[in-house]
Amino acid sequence: LAEKEKELEELRKTFIEYKNVSDSLSEQIKLKDNQINTINTTITTKDDLIKTIQDSIRLKDSQIDALQKTVETKNKTIDDLSQQLGLTINESVLKEKSNGFCN
Repeated sequence: LAEKEKELEELRKTFIEYKNVSDSLSEQIKLKDNQINTINTTITTKDDLIKTIQDSIRLKDSQIDALQKTVETKNKTIDDLSQQLGLTINESVLKEKSNGFCN
């Protein structure tokens, strides 16, 4: 009986050692999981930042396109006005010349 009690005590000690190792491994796994979650959160945050930057670039591109169209429109308006002014000046010159001929 004493022999069996000694074996039982050895088994208890072994069980406690295994339990401690198991608890330690479980704690390490939790720590690693937390690290993985932190890394995933960082990646998600960086992905969100990249998307925000890309959206900002698209918005700037749209603003540039709109400004280019505005410049094109204003240039056309300037060209049209210049042409009209040129015609007006030419008409005035013609009138003056024709008046000079009539006199």
